[in-house]
Amino acid sequence: MPTAELTAPTRMMFEFAGLTDSVTECELCGRNHLKRTVVLLPLDSEGGRDGEETYYGTSCAAMALGWSHGTDDPQHRRATARVLREARAAEAKRESERAVARERLTFWGPFEHAEGIVLWALWRARNPHSTDTDPREWVPQQVAADRATLGLDPYTPDVPVWAAAYLDWHDHNAAALAEAPGHDLFDGYRNRAADRARRALAEAGLCGGERA
Repeated sequence: MPTAELTAPTRMMFEFAGLTDSVTECELCGRNHLKRTVVLLPLDSEGGRDGEETYYGTSCAAMALGWSHGTDDPQHRRATARVLREARAAEAKRESERAVARERLTFWGPFEHAEGIVLWALWRARNPHSTDTDPREWVPQQVAADRATLGLDPYTPDVPVWAAAYLDWHDHNAAALAEAPGHDLFDGYRNRAADRARRALAEAGLCGGERA
């Protein structure tokens, strides 16, 4: 994302993070009841994020970024237009990332705490040519990252949600998977995973392992 340096003596760097209408007060001038604010993230000297999001009106954002020295600056109007353009681009990028995270979480979320055999069965069905990823590591890490992207709290189910979710997926896709190329290599994974899911439900006292 574009960054710019704050004028001396502060010497800070910022990254555009988008626009928001949930915060309507500028942190620089204190003006409130704004229609929206520009979201900026402070960066350290190496370009890494360094602190919480900050919120500015477009004029103050231009000054904070060092693109304008005030409303009397001949470049001020051009600077505020640039701020708005960059902020909109950052917001579009963030919305795209949220959409991807939401879609990924819809599928993998229920399996965050699943057992290894289930994760391997799902992974091989969805990524038959992948050989360099261990889903036992990837799934919980990616689910946690997607929850963070969407601002969701960590989730730990009281019952084996993954077991019911896997059996739903297994039954729903059984016919298609049986006809997929190389299915014979992965049928064992899927069937063993289904057996383990039924045992997990039985151990939790849910329908004796049988699905209602």
